[in-house]
Amino acid sequence: MDINIFRYVISSALKKVYGNMSCSIPVEILQYREKDRRGIIRIPSKETVKTWSALVLFSSYDDLECMFRVYKASPFYLV
Repeated sequence: MDINIFRYVISSALKKVYGNMSCSIPVEILQYREKDRRGIIRIPSKETVKTWSALVLFSSYDDLECMFRVYKASPFYLV
């Protein structure tokens, strides 16, 4: 999965749970490692619960099972 598909799947997860209103949530991908499909995203703090729940509830993409794991959430991003 490349970074564009990763971005699209995150958007799809938000749209599936919250509809078209979720399209206004800005999701910025800060890092993405294709080899283990891990990424760091930045979202506005007021959208954390919506985004987290949409990612955790997401279960399939393109008729394939898939899932997101949220390892950590932080109001700060340190390089």
